[in-house]
Amino acid sequence: MDINMWKAITGFIASLTILSLSEWLTVIIAVKILGISMDMIFSNSLYYTLFGIPSLLALYLLAFLKFRYNLKKDFYKRAG
Repeated sequence: MDINMWKAITGFIASLTILSLSEWLTVIIAVKILGISMDMIFSNSLYYTLFGIPSLLALYLLAFLKFRYNLKKDFYKRAG
């Protein structure tokens, strides 16, 4: 399987952007809705790690859905 350098770079930038946006959204939810202070999140490494897990799960979910979409697209392309 050949990996195109351009696709690898754009995929890295896209995943970094998605992860940054989901981290930002998680912090906004924690601060505004749950009322947790930013100092408490960033002072304790356990809290910081726990608040990062939803962002990673969102990134993994998006990657999985894209993978599934590409598999279905390739399947229908071969079948049709």
